[in-house]
Amino acid sequence: MLKTKRLLTSLLTCCFALLLAVSAVSAVGAEPAPSLENDTNPFLPTIQNGSMVYAPVKVDGHVLFLVAAEASNGQGMTQGSMSPIETRAQAIEKTLYKTIDRGFNAEMLKVSNKVENKHADILLSDGKEYDNLSLLVYSEMDARISGYTLQEASGYVAYIIYKALLRAQMERQSTYLWQQGLVSTGILSIAICISLFLRFFQKRLTVRWRSLQARQKDEMQKLLSVRNAVDSEDEDSDTSTFVNVMMSQQMVFDRILNRYDLYRHLLQLGHVLVWLIGIAWIVGLFPYTRWLQVFAIQQPILLGVFLGTNLAIKYSEVLIDRLLAKWTTRESLTPEATQRWSLRVSSFSPILKLIVAILLMGLALLYVLYSFGIPLAPVLAGAGILGFAISLGSQTLVKDLIGGALILIEDQYAIGDVVNLNHVFGRVENMNLRITSLRSDEGSVIIIPNSDIRIVQNLSKDWSRVKLPIYIDYNTDIDDACSALQSVIDDIKKDEFWGSQIVEAEIRGMDAIDAGGFTIGVRFETKPGVHRKLIKEYRRRMKLAFDRAGIKLGSPVTTIQSKSEPVMT
Repeated sequence: MLKTKRLLTSLLTCCFALLLAVSAVSAVGAEPAPSLENDTNPFLPTIQNGSMVYAPVKVDGHVLFLVAAEASNGQGMTQGSMSPIETRAQAIEKTLYKTIDRGFNAEMLKVSNKVENKHADILLSDGKEYDNLSLLVYSEMDARISGYTLQEASGYVAYIIYKALLRAQMERQSTYLWQQGLVSTGILSIAICISLFLRFFQKRLTVRWRSLQARQKDEMQKLLSVRNAVDSEDEDSDTSTFVNVMMSQQMVFDRILNRYDLYRHLLQLGHVLVWLIGIAWIVGLFPYTRWLQVFAIQQPILLGVFLGTNLAIKYSEVLIDRLLAKWTTRESLTPEATQRWSLRVSSFSPILKLIVAILLMGLALLYVLYSFGIPLAPVLAGAGILGFAISLGSQTLVKDLIGGALILIEDQYAIGDVVNLNHVFGRVENMNLRITSLRSDEGSVIIIPNSDIRIVQNLSKDWSRVKLPIYIDYNTDIDDACSALQSVIDDIKKDEFWGSQIVEAEIRGMDAIDAGGFTIGVRFETKPGVHRKLIKEYRRRMKLAFDRAGIKLGSPVTTIQSKSEPVMT
């Protein structure tokens, strides 16, 4: 794991160095074009008037200034909300592009403003071909967007157009295009190198991920073979120890696999980001394709949101596994409590991951809707109404979910527990907020909706207790029988394995007596899930002890009632 982190760190360092190299290459060569970014900032809207709409005027992908118009429908100042204002902006752009294509004298170029009444004419002159050519009419409403006067705003627009024309002409020179082509080749080469590096690490992680999956499968098969060897002739046995070991192994492998899966998704996201950034960077170098830069970044939004959401889900799974692992191994818990918490974690960990995944996918869906300009308020209101309608139409489903949540919160049972639900006996094999799956002794799977569970008998929680009645022959000395039974208890307590499973054991005395014999009760309190195995072991040892002591078991008395008189046999 440490080696993998070092490799990833080295990869990120190489990527950063390559990006710096490309930046240095792009900074050398042609004289940089005049910058328009800082000049256009004053013309971003500073006053939002609900009676106006506006649209940007762009040249080669750069926003130069904004033009405005009255909103006929009374809507707020929303970009591009009215087609007439967009038509006006496109007409201005066509005039500017036409001027650039025809060419002009850059040394004598002059762009001026001429204010008349409530508008200003933006005029172009170059001392040769153009003499006060009207590029556009700038209105007082256009100036109102930026908060400037008409004189100030139109003068600044003339300055912006002047710099934009110079920049456009310079970027169309063959020398500039050739050098930008070299930079594009360098960017493309770097993207290919980074992609190959990412692919190399991705293959290594995939090999490790598959190796862990195969190892997990082998370990589970070994555990199952051990269980089958031990319990092949013991259908009634409880295998809580086996279940705990199997679940512990499963959780360890799941945490490691989730971590490697997170790394794999990080590398996949790295692939997408490298090529998106590279393509957006390349198309932004040329004036003819710069308008595609926004398209290259914004259009793959669905892919980016999908990969990002998937990555967030994987990271949340790793985080949940880590938090639950720390919670179950905290020092304040006793070994018995740790074992119980491990069972609980295996039950509600998948449910918690599912809830987090649903929340993240819901947020991603809302973000996608917002990106496409769909109002979220009606969507959320409609979702609320739909959820309410579903809750009314699917009351049983809602009851199942509420019942499942209460079962988890109250720790009524967990995966691996031996339970009796509504007089249906079996081991809990799977559970979620809607259903509980039991595996019966015959091997069949029994699925019970959580809302139908009324009676829960958990035979594997905290401790188990069982009372064993022993029927002794009437002629046997009761003290000798009790002494023999106690000696068996003492003997089984000394056993290394069985002694650790017994919490308490005692002779309860004579419970019943009849003509055939008397009954002595023996009570055991054991660790959860082993009481039936312990009873079988106790019966085996008791039989051997009774044979050595010559104690006979009682014979049942059968009474036959005739019409004349009773006959005892």
